[in-house]
Amino acid sequence: MFFCKKKKTNLKQNKNQVQNNVMASKEQLNPALAEMADKTDKIKDDMKDVAEEQVEQLSKKVQSKSIKAVLISTIIGFVLGRMTR
Repeated sequence: MFFCKKKKTNLKQNKNQVQNNVMASKEQLNPALAEMADKTDKIKDDMKDVAEEQVEQLSKKVQSKSIKAVLISTIIGFVLGRMTR
């Protein structure tokens, strides 16, 4: 009987220790996770800016060389149409 009580006591102590460790880990991880989220948002915004800039540059190139762009897209469309038949 004594052995069983001792086991229960040990289990309760272990459970409490694990719960305390989990809470301490959460407290340590929350600031790190918040920092990672901020960095991720910054990277996302930077990538969005770069993509918009690339689209703008491509648009300017197509506008400056519109005949060449139309010819190239026509040829590509023709070749792809022939390949899919």
